[in-house]
Order: sequence, then C-alpha cells, then structure tokens
Amino acid sequence: MASNSRRQRLGFVLVFLALAGFSLASVVPSSSFGSAESKSLQHLAQSAQKADGTFRNIREARFAVGIWQSLSTQVPQKTQICAFAQTVLKDSSSDVTSLAYAAITAEALNCGEKVSSAVTTKLESALETQNLALIHNVIQAIVALKQNSHATFDSDLSAVASEIAELINADGSFKPNTKTDDGSALATGQAYNALALLKKHFTLSPEAEEQVDAVLATVADFISTAETETGDLAFAALNPLDNLKATALIFTGANALASTYGSVELNQNHVSALASYFLKNKHANNVEDGYHLATAFNTLTKNTFKLSPLSVHLPKGSFLTSSKGEDTQIRIQVTDIFGNHATPVHVFITKVSPVNNPKQVIASNIQARPLADTSDNTVYTASIFTSRPEQGVYAIELSVSPLDKNSAFFPVTAITRTVKFVASVELVDASLRIADAKEQDEADAAAVRLSYPNTANEVKVNVLQSIFFSFRLTSAGRPATAQQAFLKFTNVDTQHETIIIATQQGKKYKFVIPLKDQVDSFRGHSGRYAVTLIVGDALIQNPLVWHVVTLNVHFGQLQRDYVAAASNVLPEIVHQFRPAERQPSAQVSLFFTGLTLAPILIFLFGLATSGANLSKLPSNPIELLFAVGFVASIGSILGLFFIYWLRLNMMTALQYLGVLALAAIFLGHRALRYLATLSSSSSAAPSSSHHVKND
Repeated sequence: MASNSRRQRLGFVLVFLALAGFSLASVVPSSSFGSAESKSLQHLAQSAQKADGTFRNIREARFAVGIWQSLSTQVPQKTQICAFAQTVLKDSSSDVTSLAYAAITAEALNCGEKVSSAVTTKLESALETQNLALIHNVIQAIVALKQNSHATFDSDLSAVASEIAELINADGSFKPNTKTDDGSALATGQAYNALALLKKHFTLSPEAEEQVDAVLATVADFISTAETETGDLAFAALNPLDNLKATALIFTGANALASTYGSVELNQNHVSALASYFLKNKHANNVEDGYHLATAFNTLTKNTFKLSPLSVHLPKGSFLTSSKGEDTQIRIQVTDIFGNHATPVHVFITKVSPVNNPKQVIASNIQARPLADTSDNTVYTASIFTSRPEQGVYAIELSVSPLDKNSAFFPVTAITRTVKFVASVELVDASLRIADAKEQDEADAAAVRLSYPNTANEVKVNVLQSIFFSFRLTSAGRPATAQQAFLKFTNVDTQHETIIIATQQGKKYKFVIPLKDQVDSFRGHSGRYAVTLIVGDALIQNPLVWHVVTLNVHFGQLQRDYVAAASNVLPEIVHQFRPAERQPSAQVSLFFTGLTLAPILIFLFGLATSGANLSKLPSNPIELLFAVGFVASIGSILGLFFIYWLRLNMMTALQYLGVLALAAIFLGHRALRYLATLSSSSSAAPSSSHHVKND
C-alpha cells in the first residue's frame, strides 16, 4: 500500500513537472549523435589511455571504460586496464575515491576479485562523511561489488539515505556537503542517483523511506529552476564547466528514481529540450563529460518514461531554382538520437512559406513518401513545388508520427526546418552611357557598346560628364535579384579603389555617377580606371565579377586644386602659450610663510611663559580620560585646519569640525568642571586651617 502511494506521488510529481513551473516550446532535435560523433567520443577515451593500456589515474580509466561500454564498443587493452584497477585496489595508500573508481572499473569489465576487508571498511566509512560527491561514487562501487559478490556489506544503509535527504534545501537542491549552505545542480543529480541505487539494492527503514518520499515531492520545484534558452533545457552548476555533467546526472537520476518507484509519465517537450541541449554539446572536452554525455544519450533512447525523441532533419538544405524532377524533391530524414532507424512514421508537410513572408502559403498538406520500401527506411521525400520556385529561404512545417501508437518514440507536430532555393543568374540588358552634362537625360547620352562578359574598348571621360550604367538579372528566363551589386573603380597606377553601390529600380540595377560630385571619392586623380561590376548574394549560385570597361578620367582644374591641397607639405603649426605670471621674490614668499606660522609660535611661547604643566592632571582614571580627550579634541581641530589647508573643501571641513566641536564641548565641560572642583577644594582648605588656629 505504501509502495502504491509512493508511485502515485512520484507520478504526480513528474506529471506536474511537465505541466507546471515552466513551459517549453515544441523542440525536436535537428541533428543526431551519429557514427562520426560516436567515433570522436571513442577517440577521446582512447587519447586518455597510455600505450601500455594504463591511464594517468584511475579516474580517467573509470570514465573511459564507461564511454566504451555506453557506446557498446570493444574496450581496448582490457587486460591491462583490469590489472591497473586491481593495483589501485590492493594499494593500501589509495584514497577512498580512487578505491571507488577502481572497484567500478574492475566490476564493469568483469575482472573484479573479492576485495579485502580494509577496502570494505574504507568504503563504508566514507558513507559517514556527508559529502555527496564521495557518497555517490562509493555507493556505485558498493553496488557493483555487491552484485558480483566480491564484497559483503551487512550494514543498514538507511542512515545514509537519511543523511543524503538531510542535505536538501528549501528549493529542492542539495548541498554538496554539510559545510556549504548553497545547493547545487551537480550535487542534486548525485543525490538522485545515489538515492535510486540505495532504494533498488538495499532495504531501507520506514523512516528513511519517508525522507526519500519527501525528496521526491521537491523534484518538480527544483526542475522548474532549469535554464531554458533557445528551446534547450539545462541546469546551471556552481561551476559553469559542470553544467553538462549536472544536467546529465539530473536527467539520468530522475529516470533512475522513476525506474525504482514504478512507471511514470513525463512531458515530451522536456525530453526533446534535453536532447537538443545534449546534441548542441555533443563534442565533449574530457572523458568525464564524455561519459555523462554517452549515458544521457542512452537514457534518451531508452528510458522509464517511455519517451524517446525523434531526430528530424533535411540531409540537403539547398536546391537550384532551375532543378527539375527528382532534383526538386525535399528529403526528410527521421532517426533516433543516434542517427539509426527509429520506427516507421507518417511524415506530413503541413505548410511551406517564405521565411520573410510567413502568411504566404505556397504548399500545404503534402504527405512525404518513404524513399525505400524497407523496414529500416529513414528517408522520406516530397515535392513541395508544382512549378519552379523563386529564389529564397522557405520554412517547411512538418508533422511526424509513428505508425505504431504504442511506440516509445512520441509524435511531433509543428516543427520547422528551412530549405534554401538558390538561382543561377545571367546578366542581361547591360547598358553604359556617357552624358556630357549632369542634367542630360540618359536616353540622349552616348552609348558604349557592351557585350557581357567581354571588356569594352577604353573610353575617355572628363569631370563635367556623367556615367549611366544599368543591367538586369534573370534566372531561367525569370527576373532575379541580388543583395549586393556595386561598381569598383580601380586606378591603374595607384590602385586606389572607389566603390559605387547600385540602386534598384524595379528589376533593374542602375548607377548614376556625375564625376564632378565624385572628385573626393576619386581623390581628384586623373588617369585610367578599371571599372568592375560585382554582383553577389547568398541565394545566387554563381556570383558575377565583370571587368566592364577602362575609363580614362580627366579632372582638369579640379584635379590640380585637389592634388595640390593633398600633396603639398602643410605649414608647421606654431602655438604661442600665454606668458607666465610675474611671481614675488623669494624673500617676500618666506616672509608671508613666517606670518602663517606665527600663531603656532605665539601659542607655544604663551604656554612656556604661563607656566603650563601637567600638575593638575587628575589622578582619577575617569577624570583623566576626559582631560586627555579634551586636549586631544583641541589638537584634532588644529589638525583639521591643517588638512583643510591641504586638500579639504569648506563644506567637508565644516562637517568634520561639527563632530569634533561637539566632542570638544562635552569633554571640555567635564575637564573644566574638574578644575573648578579642584579650585574650590584648594580655597576651602586655607579657610579651614584659619578657623582651627583661632579656636
């Protein structure tokens, strides 16, 4: 009954996880972890292995073996790795973490041996440290040894489960240890996995079970703290370099908890978003990240949630607008996360529209057909254009659903992929005319004979003339456009370049260049200029570069004025600074400095002549404190005057003076009251003596 209650609660938690806390858009992986990525990860593991089969440390060996086994590949030099792990286990100086890694490695390779009681004692003692990272590793080692009967663990591990549960914070995150107040995503993932192993392989007390139930109730709230950027789901660890490891551990840990506590449901959007995150980080930098990445992909492919994402992408994303027949068919590849055949599916193209105009629907409700009539077919094809498409980028909205309704692969709808149609363009109707005046109409200007792609004969022009140049682009007989079209004028002698950008008028590109207005651009240099037309666009297959003509340009008087101003040596700039003010003589300065110091000298002289001494300082400690404080406050005020003279402004000095004055008044009142009391006592003493004498 209690077990059913836990299943219901965990089911509610994970369903709530899917519906509350945050919302994710429908994200479907557009790539996969294929053979190339798998080989890259295997190479990462092998690069950590030495030529003799050992590793720099047992930690690297543990994660390298984990990569090979997660990818179902052969472990190279298995015998040497086993011997390496056994050496660590038999070394009495090995620390607990190394022993745990060695035990996990040896048991994973099925070459473990019964470990000594010293190793068992060390592992069991480590469970009392309340350090989650260490406890997680040790529990994995204990479970591996226990499953292969290579160690006997009779201890009740309910206390360990309770200690882990006590590390939880109010937000559902776990503290890495008892000395840290802040929780972390990495520690939370380690806690999930450790609790799942304890529940699966050991009998926990009712009290420990209740504490684990309390942890399960916090899962949804913690998952809601996940970062969701660009449709990905990830967890931010205290160390950003641990984000991948933390996210993988939380996902695999949640799956392990679900496996332990029964069948539950999880929203497919979260699984898709996790898959998208892992695929974007599929190139690991170290063996530990590589291991967690491989285990995450395995969990994505087969998990207790019975939710496995499909990867949908277009093998070919660019087509020619002039393509015909099969060359215009869109191919859609549907695979599992590893790039392998997933399951037979229905693929529908629900809508096709230009990216820059989504409301313009070009095609809709087209069913893609399997490319091959085989059970392992992964490619589906469809023709989305009944006529030749215009160049541009098109958004293809897809819907994919498995034929088997009970398939672990869930259907996806409204996913978008883009395809680009590029044009092979031709330049037509090129026209070059030279007008004698800026105001002259283009139609009346003298025409220069052009024949693309040949270069026209050299033409002479002067500063008073204007250049008219225009052309059109076509693709398969239809007008085409380009994002970039400009003329480059290159001075044959100086190689100075002047760029003139075209203006588009309808489907025609046009240049109007009055040379008189471009003197500065040409630097006023007469000479021969090679004129080159450059046309380019991301949607043009064949960018155009055409040496149109060479112009012999003469700027006349404008040239000479400009060149003279630019080439002559400029006059030296001479600046006359204001003469220095007359200063008084040194004797006058010293005299006034003496006057400034005179008050201090007069004060010291007055003290000496008045017989100032310390004879009336009080002997009472409290009264002495007030007297010394009064003298110090007076000295502080004098010091403030000096500092004001050096650096302070009036307002700041007055603020400090107000504080010091209050202190001086209070301390002075107490000090002077003591002196008054002393004086009255002195005057009373002679009077008393006189009365005694008379008596």
